[in-house]
Amino acid sequence: MCFYCLVPSPSIFRCVRPGTHSLLLNIGSSLDNISYNARINSLGQLVYEDVNIPGLSSYSPTKPYPIKVVAVNLKDRRTFSFPLGVILDFYPSQSFTIFPNDSILAINGPGVVGLIQFWDLNNGKLLGNINDSTNYSNIAVSPDGAMFVGLSEKNLLTIFNVQGLRAKLVSKIPLKSKQFTVNHKGNITFLSFTPDHQVLATASEDKTIKLWDVNTGTLLKTISEHKNTVTSLAFSPDNKTLVTSDKDGKIMVWRND
Repeated sequence: MCFYCLVPSPSIFRCVRPGTHSLLLNIGSSLDNISYNARINSLGQLVYEDVNIPGLSSYSPTKPYPIKVVAVNLKDRRTFSFPLGVILDFYPSQSFTIFPNDSILAINGPGVVGLIQFWDLNNGKLLGNINDSTNYSNIAVSPDGAMFVGLSEKNLLTIFNVQGLRAKLVSKIPLKSKQFTVNHKGNITFLSFTPDHQVLATASEDKTIKLWDVNTGTLLKTISEHKNTVTSLAFSPDNKTLVTSDKDGKIMVWRND
């Protein structure tokens, strides 16, 4: 894959708040509620993090504030809330993901090392979990819903086979997995599969984005044009465009030709 930058100096692109990638703001009941990290699946189910920060003008990143995950079924407007604990800084926690073709929400935690919970978005009930000694700090699901990845300490990635996940959870069938370590000089901030689910992209505090072969763990490409922590990334559905953002609020667009 050969990505190149279409916007060599994209400083005109600015996020609402530099360093964040907020998708939805003030969905909550008051201006003190910040909602971000929103995701929607093909079934029209929206999930976002709701952070209650009393007095936004006096916000301090060193003080924890309660956050929760909210799921909304857009067709019938049913809403379910899932506890997520507390947040210690203003950046998205990247601790939940929604399966694209199934009504399943995966949450990292809350507050328990090695616990990933899977919730039914149709009724708000717990389906099952992954519970081991691994401290997962970031999770993501492939676009086809067949692979699920968890990031743990020392940049170790565990990729689970979650094809037919709902049935496996009901029958309590262990999920098969494989692991490989990704080489970044800083903490990983974001994970994303390509639309063809053959490549996993990792963004990092070391200002780089790296592309990895999902099957072998081989490094395919390193992108190092950002001048600050890379905060998020997204692929276009046709797999030809990659968009990345950093802590300075800059957005870069890359083409795969």
